[in-house]
Amino acid sequence: MQKKERSIKEDQTADKKNINNPSEPQASTDLDGNMGSRVAILQKYGDNYAQRIKQEQIKINEINNKIKDVQIRIEQSRKMIKDSHGQRESTEDMSRKIKSIENRLDKQLQKFNQAVAHNKMLRAEIDSVRKEKVVFDNIYKKLDSELAQKKEKLLKVIKRAENAFSQKEQALNDIQLLKKEQQRDQEEYDRECEKLNLLIQKDKQIRDYIKTKEESKAAQQQANNTLKNQSMMGDSKHDIKTQRHDNLNELTNTEKSLKKQVSQLGWSIARDTANVHLSMAKMQQYEEAFNSIKLGTNLNNIDQLVSEFVNAENLNFSLYNFVKDLTHEMDDLENEIMGIRQEIEKFRGHGVNNEKNRDNIESTLNNELKSTEKELKDIETDYQNTMKTINCLKIGIQSIFDKIKIQPDDVPELIGSKCVTESNMLQYLGCIEKVCDEVLEMYQQRQAKDGYDSQQNEGGGASTTPSNIRGGKDNKQSTMNKESEKVTQLDPPDLLNWSEYDEQYFEDLEKYQQDNPVKLHFKYRDKMERENSELLNRKTGKTLQKTGSDIKGISGKLK
Repeated sequence: MQKKERSIKEDQTADKKNINNPSEPQASTDLDGNMGSRVAILQKYGDNYAQRIKQEQIKINEINNKIKDVQIRIEQSRKMIKDSHGQRESTEDMSRKIKSIENRLDKQLQKFNQAVAHNKMLRAEIDSVRKEKVVFDNIYKKLDSELAQKKEKLLKVIKRAENAFSQKEQALNDIQLLKKEQQRDQEEYDRECEKLNLLIQKDKQIRDYIKTKEESKAAQQQANNTLKNQSMMGDSKHDIKTQRHDNLNELTNTEKSLKKQVSQLGWSIARDTANVHLSMAKMQQYEEAFNSIKLGTNLNNIDQLVSEFVNAENLNFSLYNFVKDLTHEMDDLENEIMGIRQEIEKFRGHGVNNEKNRDNIESTLNNELKSTEKELKDIETDYQNTMKTINCLKIGIQSIFDKIKIQPDDVPELIGSKCVTESNMLQYLGCIEKVCDEVLEMYQQRQAKDGYDSQQNEGGGASTTPSNIRGGKDNKQSTMNKESEKVTQLDPPDLLNWSEYDEQYFEDLEKYQQDNPVKLHFKYRDKMERENSELLNRKTGKTLQKTGSDIKGISGKLK
């Protein structure tokens, strides 16, 4: 134990040194201030120590379990030795046990053979599954190639549908634009026609007004001339001049306004004519586009062309829905393919796991067989040792019984028995115990009688009352009882107290920790038995010799 503690302390000091000074490059990194490497080293040491602690705990638990099992077996063997039922067991019972253990071994072998047969079946299943896997792989490849071809076809159809849909939309947009432009041109044409009609009407009105003005001027001039001739008065002349001057001003103003209106109407007419020419050019372009559409579609009517475009749109929409359905089917097929792949991988891993489990089962069965064989050997050695001790006990009991010189026929329980056996060992011991009790009682009585006689001889001045005599007897009897208790009280050896063997036990445990620890237990048990028997012989040898001599003397006197 001390050596083990020393080794643990040395390991701890070494680990502390390694932690404080792991190596020269690590010290340099610590000086540089890089604490990450030190933390990593400490974590590694912590992980290593945790693993070691777990391993040591597992080993300690296994050893404790094995020690408990061995202790239970020792207690069972002790009970078998002490109990009457256990002592009545004979070689036949041990042979029965051996046969039962052999039957267990046979059953284990049968189970092992069944496991081997099951493994063969599993291997056959694995081979069949592998063949199925090859078939599934071929099917998968075919399906994958078909899917690729279908995808290509779908992409082509989608492209065609998209192109047709875009062309259809462009054509519809062009038609709508043409309609709108045609309506705008028609409206502008109508407006320009109305404006031209208004201008023509205004021009006619102006011309009529000019004619009327000229006629009125001529009439006024004639009137003025007549007035000049008829009246020569000054006042009237002055009024006529002022009127004429006013009329001329009005005429000049009206002429200017009419000239302005005529110039404005000329500009508006030129602009309208330019717009008409532009609209006519657009109409020609539209007519050319419509003619090209007619040539491409072989349709002369606009309504038919629109209906054809609507039908094409519906067809494209149906194709688009069909493409959607195909994409959904493709996704479903891809999911199924992924599921098949996962199942294939699962079966692959399952086969590997089965092989590993089979190997583990075989190794565990082999280990169990080895452990059972070792246990059988240990049981056989225990059986031989117990038989040796029982035979020694038989010889000792027979020798004591012969020294007592009692015939078996005198005892009703031993009638018909010629020697000590496992079944009648307790009866022989009972007879020996009875004789020993009788001899001890006679010895105590004799000692008490000798003490009483000596007191009577020495009691001249002392009082010889019955109480004193009784007291002397009681004292003698108590002293004799104490002496007899000292003689008869023998403590059995404690086979489970290994306090004196701790250091050596732990040293041997390090050697035998890989092997079966039952051997170690039997080794120390035998050693303790030998030492305890030697100690008992040294302590009780003299008292047994005295009691034996006293028993021989008393038996001689009895004769």
